[in-house]
Amino acid sequence: MHVRLVPTRRLPRGQWGPLVALLVWLGTLAAALYVGRRTGEPVALCHFKRFTGVPCPTCGGTRAALRAGEGDLWGSFLANPLLFTLLIGLTIVVALRFLGGRRLDLGLTATERRAGWLVLAALVLVNWAYVILYVG
Repeated sequence: MHVRLVPTRRLPRGQWGPLVALLVWLGTLAAALYVGRRTGEPVALCHFKRFTGVPCPTCGGTRAALRAGEGDLWGSFLANPLLFTLLIGLTIVVALRFLGGRRLDLGLTATERRAGWLVLAALVLVNWAYVILYVG
């Protein structure tokens, strides 16, 4: 594995899907906050938890993002450790891209890529157990 920064375009061409998904999520979040404040009852955004009674691996992600936005990084981490870590990593990658005109190239071999997916799956399972036990 070799890590290097590669020059790239600051604005990617034709990749609007992630931006649209982010805007839909932010709109849903804003609507839920508005309805929750108007009714005095919090609005549950997780359909998985609503139907199964068990929180999903991403439960607490909205709270984590809100707490990070308020500057409460420890509270953000406690709300969902894996999503907090991914949020920090994504912030770094986006800053490199849009501010520095660089992208991160990991240069992984096929074996390293498979191992990375296995590690990610294990992290998701450990994080899910944490969310079930402590975030609820």
